Amino acid sequence: MLDPLIAVSPTPERLARDAAERVAQLAGQAIVDSGRFTIALAGGSTPKALYTLLAEEPFKSQIDWLKVHIYFGDERTVPPDHADSNYR
Repeated sequence: MLDPLIAVSPTPERLARDAAERVAQLAGQAIVDSGRFTIALAGGSTPKALYTLLAEEPFKSQIDWLKVHIYFGDERTVPPDHADSNYR
């Protein structure tokens, strides 16, 4: 397990970019070390900017998505198409 890291960013936009850079770095290292990267995603609007960045260049190409295992970290117990679902 990694030591905790506290990072302070001056703006929400910079925080999303810093987080995307960190996720890409950790994903790359985990894939080299163990052949896969596992991440649990939070729902809601707070991490949306991070997820958008990860789906766009340059991060989209930096991560070997075929070796990434994604889990929902706080999904509500409702059907995926329900208005309260974070699945969409």
